[in-house]
Amino acid sequence: HVFAVEAHRERSEVAWEYILMEQLRGTTLAKLWPRLDQPARRAAVCALAAILARLKRISFPLIGNFTSEEEIAAVGTMVPLETKGPDGAAGRLLVGPFHSYSEYTLAFLDLHLASLERQHEPRFAPYTAAVRRFRHKMLACAEARAVLDVPRERFPFTHGDFSANNVMALLHEDGVRITGVIDFEWSSAAPFEVEFHRGLGFLRDHPALMDVLWSELEQHGVARPPSYARRSDICLVEKYVGNIESYKTFFKPEDTEKQDAFL
Repeated sequence: HVFAVEAHRERSEVAWEYILMEQLRGTTLAKLWPRLDQPARRAAVCALAAILARLKRISFPLIGNFTSEEEIAAVGTMVPLETKGPDGAAGRLLVGPFHSYSEYTLAFLDLHLASLERQHEPRFAPYTAAVRRFRHKMLACAEARAVLDVPRERFPFTHGDFSANNVMALLHEDGVRITGVIDFEWSSAAPFEVEFHRGLGFLRDHPALMDVLWSELEQHGVARPPSYARRSDICLVEKYVGNIESYKTFFKPEDTEKQDAFL
């Protein structure tokens, strides 16, 4: 159960956003995963599929974060409007809500391109140029726009960070039991593909378990859209662009060799 939510820091009693919820028993699935045999992992994936299916059955006509503002619809801006860049200068993040995947993607690329260029990092130059070429080709390619701009598309509830670190589980004699999912900070209404490329990383090296996940989702009435594979390519570009921009946060300043290897 969730008892209280405050998404606006300026209105919060503790001067921070929060979700106050019932305590979930167990530990994270990330800690248990290495100890699980294949049948237990399969059972865990089946349980996760049931949770994901419940989320995916909730859908919205726009892409955006959820807001409690009465003057805005249930789906609002993706992130706070104002922010500061690495150089301390004020900037604007992608706003929305967005009516199509292409509208959202262009705003996402523009946001990160501006941030990459403000950092004046020479090693970013080839990636910035590549992203600009990708953006230009996406605009010029009618086929790509047709894949992205689906008439009357519905955008499912997306956790945004559906990782093993955010799944709570209990280990018992008969296997593992999922007790719940936490950390809905990045939840939004988003294209179907987003959940499966920004989360679920612990399954990417296990194709057989990914097959189980898709099979179970279909059993629950949630199927991959026909354009899933092609739209997934664009979703991966978004993921990598975001990682390039923030790569310095992954390593210590003196770890230049690791930084270069990552880039």
